[in-house]
Amino acid sequence: MNEKNNDKLLPALCPQCGAIIRVDSGKEAAICEYCQSAFIVDKAVENYTINNTTVINQAKQSGFASIVNFVDNERERKLKKSERWMEYLQKNQEFRMRQYEEYLKDQQSTDEFRKKHPILSALLMVFLLLLMIGIPIGILILLLKLSESGVLSGYDNEAVEKIRSLLGL
Repeated sequence: MNEKNNDKLLPALCPQCGAIIRVDSGKEAAICEYCQSAFIVDKAVENYTINNTTVINQAKQSGFASIVNFVDNERERKLKKSERWMEYLQKNQEFRMRQYEEYLKDQQSTDEFRKKHPILSALLMVFLLLLMIGIPIGILILLLKLSESGVLSGYDNEAVEKIRSLLGL
């Protein structure tokens, strides 16, 4: 059964990191084993074929010594590209881990504060709720006072009446 699976495996070139990989020709999509990027199998196989054709054509034009140099340079370029990608992924993962650790510390200190000071914590929540409700009401009262003083005399009286009804005045 492994021989049948090996018959379906084709060489391909990862479009993200440039790694040479083997893919199942019976599947439409796959994931690169190096950079974990998803890709379309046909495109990756085509990229590999085009890349090899380029190598062969350049080899025919410039002779064997430059073939070795070209292949070495190409391998080095792909290696550097995949190393940069892996460095990026590692730094990104480290950054996310630091963020998560900070979140856990904040959550732990918040929980500790709530346990130590349940009444103060509840009062703080009520204060924040009143603050969120109080700011819009304060703005409505200010608008009503401005309209009564004549500053907003050119505005629609219907709007002033709506403000009064909202405030229960």
